Amino acid sequence: MRIETQGYTEHFGSVRLNEVQKVLELDSGRAAKPHSPQNIAVLKIEEEVIKDYEEKLAIAILIKDEKLKLFEGVISGVPHDCVVIVVSNSRRKQVDRFSIEKDTLAQYCHFTRRSAFIVHQKDPVLAKAVADSGYTELLGEDGLLRDGKSEGMIVALLLAMLLQRSYIGFIDAD
Repeated sequence: MRIETQGYTEHFGSVRLNEVQKVLELDSGRAAKPHSPQNIAVLKIEEEVIKDYEEKLAIAILIKDEKLKLFEGVISGVPHDCVVIVVSNSRRKQVDRFSIEKDTLAQYCHFTRRSAFIVHQKDPVLAKAVADSGYTELLGEDGLLRDGKSEGMIVALLLAMLLQRSYIGFIDAD
């Protein structure tokens, strides 16, 4: 992979937010060549380094009533060694969209021999776990998680921490 070098970093406590870096090539070839002075703003990252990071990375996919083909396309784009965490806020009434998403993910994992996790944002067990963790601000008056995307992102962060992943990336399924 060839990527622009890291620019500005903002610190919020122990969290670092890096400036967006542009990916120039996903596959930059096998030959490792030293950086020339003219290309100091471009780094080549070797495949082994990428694989090491993928093993430490969780990819969180937030979904709400999206088309299944779109969902399948998103999960198929996640590198194999990254753990997939899906946080759904899809309908459960009339047509149980969450159940269909769960089945789709299970089938995908079966064929690709990988693991993934899926939770529904309105699951009472999840709400209890969040409350027990001290994050009661995420709960609505009904005692369940609120409907917001930020609540889903925080749930994904907590799950990534439980899975001992050092990094997390977020993908919106639409």
